[in-house]
Amino acid sequence: MLEFNPDIILGIGGGCILDNTKIARVLYENNEEELSASLKNISVRNLDPKSKLVLIPTTCGTGSEASTVAVVKDVNKPNKIPLVSDAFVPDVVILDPTLLLTLSPYTTAYTAIDALTHAIESYCSRLTNIFSESCAKIAAQEIVRNLERSIEKQDNLIFKEKLQIAAFNAGVAQNATSVGAVHAIAHALGAHLGVPHGIANSLVLSSVLNFNAKFSTKVEEFIKIIGFSDMSQFSEWLLKIRKLADLPSGWNFYCAPGKLFDLEKIAQTALEDICMKTNSKNLTLEDVVTILKDTKT
Repeated sequence: MLEFNPDIILGIGGGCILDNTKIARVLYENNEEELSASLKNISVRNLDPKSKLVLIPTTCGTGSEASTVAVVKDVNKPNKIPLVSDAFVPDVVILDPTLLLTLSPYTTAYTAIDALTHAIESYCSRLTNIFSESCAKIAAQEIVRNLERSIEKQDNLIFKEKLQIAAFNAGVAQNATSVGAVHAIAHALGAHLGVPHGIANSLVLSSVLNFNAKFSTKVEEFIKIIGFSDMSQFSEWLLKIRKLADLPSGWNFYCAPGKLFDLEKIAQTALEDICMKTNSKNLTLEDVVTILKDTKT
């Protein structure tokens, strides 16, 4: 970008691509080649930006196109860092469902579950509000109604369009409230073991919600709003989706034979994640280790 000097920057892809495009654009606007040591204070200093940012998501999950967040991995230690800046908000978002027609059932499922997790965790967040709750409800209801049908009928443009718009609305919701322990644990699993983010969310979602439901009524309230009688029925539906799309049954799938890992270190990384601060319940190290054990295989 620094060499080409573009006036329009176009990001087309999944969450990783969109996040990297957002970060690269900020560096370009500030004439920098790499992130500074102070990652938490990233901002655009130019009042008159050189470029316009256009984002086009090609999955139905991350919501990156609707958020002020971009996630990077710390290469010096197993950690994922959510960077937050108003500079990450695009000038234009294009939602084109034809780009989702070639998604496999596998990718369709785990990206949509990522979006569903945004909606659920936003609704149950400590920062939840009337605006975010309305976006979260619309998003989750559409995902539950259309995900199974979209997996079974891959060429149906209407189902894909509904998922894509739902993912955007879920992104708006989580951007207003942050998320919670599901994302914190997913970040830790991704950093330590390389578990793809949406897969990690799909594996730990039910377990975390069961912990949170003992503390907050928001969980059961939201589960009923989106069409389930209780957590058990929701967990059965989620398991059905995972089996239908042939998603891994546990995060141990990503561990090479004989590879050593420390559950407490993974749990500690999750507890230090900023997303944990807005979880409805304060989880302990023991709680997170229990969740990791329950979702290993």
